[in-house]
Amino acid sequence: MAAVIAYARCFATGKRTGLTPSDLEDIGLPEGADEVHQWLWHMRNKHVAHSVNPFEQVVVGAALAPKGQPRAVVGCAALELSYASTNEEGVRQLGLISSTLKTFVAKRCEDLRLAVIQEARDICDISELYMREPMRLTAPGAESVANPRGSN
Repeated sequence: MAAVIAYARCFATGKRTGLTPSDLEDIGLPEGADEVHQWLWHMRNKHVAHSVNPFEQVVVGAALAPKGQPRAVVGCAALELSYASTNEEGVRQLGLISSTLKTFVAKRCEDLRLAVIQEARDICDISELYMREPMRLTAPGAESVANPRGSN
């Protein structure tokens, strides 16, 4: 399930600039990849975002005495069904889509990296760049676990 969640996060909106379903069309995946993508997205929603679904079921009922014994309620029984993972083909398809998207994203990142370098060369003289504050990242403390990014 962690792989499905990680996959779906690549397509999230909000603070992330992610992939879009149309990116799947641009990378030349085999026919049916869009259906696999939708299936993965729905599975993520069912297990993470919307837990009330047919993949999680619980039935509770009375346990009755077996045949040949006096009829009686002897206990309580609970049956639980939870979809834990896909079959081997589903794992293979997730791997294919993910590895193809990884190559696609790496190319996109390289193009953006080169664009940033060019923009820095175009808009500033080198002395101005050296006078700016260095870039920094600060790891948040444990107290920030419930905060969205950028609110620390």
